[in-house]
Amino acid sequence: MRAKLSFPFFCLLVFVITLAVTSYMQLPEIPKLGGGEAEVSSPTQILRIAWNVSYYDGFPRVDGVWITFTDSLPQGTQIFAYLLDKHDDLISSGNLTLASELPGETPVAVSTSPPASPSAIYKIKLIASASITSAEVSFNAEGLGSDATGNILTVDSTGYTFADIPKTFTWLVNSNHTFEWTETVGASSGKRYVWTSTSGLSTARSGTIIVPFGGGSVTAAYKTQYYLTVSSAYDWPTPASGWFDSGTGITASVTSPVSGGTGVRYTCTGWTGTGSVPSSGSDTSVYFVIDAPSSITWNWKTQYQWTFSASGLGSDASGTVVTVDSTNYAYSNLPVSFWWDSGSSHSYAYQQYVGSSTSGKRYANHNPPSWSGTVSAPGNLNPSYHTEYQLTIDVSPSGGGSTNPAPGTYWHDSGAQVQVTATPNQGYLFSHWLLDGNNAGSSNPITVQMNSAHTLTAVFAQIHTEERYFGYHTHTVNGLTAIRLLVGPDVSYRMEGDEAIVDGQITITWGIRVWKRSSAGTETEITSGTPVALVSRNSNGQGLQSATWSCPEVNLDPTDSIVVRVYMDFEGWRLLETFTTEQLGAQKLLSSTWTVYYYTYYNLRLVGGEEGDLVLTARFYHGNSGYPSRIAGFKWA
Repeated sequence: MRAKLSFPFFCLLVFVITLAVTSYMQLPEIPKLGGGEAEVSSPTQILRIAWNVSYYDGFPRVDGVWITFTDSLPQGTQIFAYLLDKHDDLISSGNLTLASELPGETPVAVSTSPPASPSAIYKIKLIASASITSAEVSFNAEGLGSDATGNILTVDSTGYTFADIPKTFTWLVNSNHTFEWTETVGASSGKRYVWTSTSGLSTARSGTIIVPFGGGSVTAAYKTQYYLTVSSAYDWPTPASGWFDSGTGITASVTSPVSGGTGVRYTCTGWTGTGSVPSSGSDTSVYFVIDAPSSITWNWKTQYQWTFSASGLGSDASGTVVTVDSTNYAYSNLPVSFWWDSGSSHSYAYQQYVGSSTSGKRYANHNPPSWSGTVSAPGNLNPSYHTEYQLTIDVSPSGGGSTNPAPGTYWHDSGAQVQVTATPNQGYLFSHWLLDGNNAGSSNPITVQMNSAHTLTAVFAQIHTEERYFGYHTHTVNGLTAIRLLVGPDVSYRMEGDEAIVDGQITITWGIRVWKRSSAGTETEITSGTPVALVSRNSNGQGLQSATWSCPEVNLDPTDSIVVRVYMDFEGWRLLETFTTEQLGAQKLLSSTWTVYYYTYYNLRLVGGEEGDLVLTARFYHGNSGYPSRIAGFKWA
């Protein structure tokens, strides 16, 4: 039977040389079950050896040996272990490379095969050794182009350019070295490279590496960036000038328009571009993918605001108020505003008169603004209008007279007081005024207050100078049945009078009284309550007698009639007859001198002989041309 031996151990490297530590341990000639422990000193550290003995097929064997260093071993140390018999023949070997620093008191096991001759195992010879080697570490960079400038990498304070990359170093395992990749690497104008990551022995942009057994690599990744130059006289463009990763989709834009103060603004007219930006466009935004140094310049134009309004106009204003660039604008369109390019040509003209939906009313500005030219500043037009009303002057009847101002249509400022004078023509007289169809009196001149549109008519009356005959036939006028007082003699005659016995010769007197009578039958006496235009006889005779009376001016209604009553004083006034005109249609009974002709009859005679009575007969004849009793100078208008 052959015994099987397995054991773990450690070894420590001190300095950059191979260190061999040998320890001999005497085992029992007849191994016992159980274990044991011993310490073996080396020149630099203590090895602790432990073992365990068991039997294998009736033969004693060492199940395991543990070798422990009391000190620590650095990362990368290679441990070599050899198990020899007492004849220094190799029984088994093992090795281990430390992946990290090994602290003291940590066991390392190495398995071995059983010795060829178990009976020869009386002593075990242990040899533990450690060694360190050199390794290569390479530095490389991805994403850089040949146009990369300046140092890209700094290793142990030495800089390296793109031409030096990749760079490989041969260093001792476990040695420490510093490195730093340049964060931003210059290139041609408007282009650069920017570090993004590190892979391999480190993931940092800069730091320290410990060279591992077998070496390794450190690779930096870079991305390309291009500079976008953004120029704009106004607004804050998006984006602003800056670096952008190659392949980035960019939407560049501005806000338009931009206020430049009252009445001024700046409007974007588009852009011009270089590089990845389209060469030109007219929008306020553009999309592009940047893959080269690029620029975008936003173009602007200056605009000025012109506002057109008008004061003093009311909601009844109608028609054009202002014409701007050949387009008419009514009051309902105002105010109206335009943004005009600086240097552009425009024109406007306000109307002198603006109509109104109210008849006879308008709005006026007697110095209306107008202009045609090139725009170089803002404009704000707000001319003031005032209200005017129409005064229409007329005469009635046509040819009856004139006015000053002459008949026609006139416009006057609201609130103005306009004086108008009427002058009748020959054969007419001024009667009265009609203001908007209403009798406004006969004051001449008249003053019209222009607080609205007015129509003023000077009414003239044609002067009628007539001879009115005391007629024969009767007619009924304004409820009064009486004998006609007509123009021209009638066809027959009448007589009215009285007869009486008198004591002697007496005087008989005839006279008239005059009234105006309304259509309602109301009479107003024009005379003073006693007969006027008196004629008399005191001796026998007959024929026309006349007397005069000054007729005053009397206002008439066109439906009025003139009533004349003839009286005779025959021992007291008595009414002989009543006469009436037709409804004259007159406005006035004019002041004039009436000459009243009476055909009278006087006859005093003795009846019954010398002892008889004196009989007096007094009569008034009228009607036809044989008895032409009448009134001359009967004047009305």
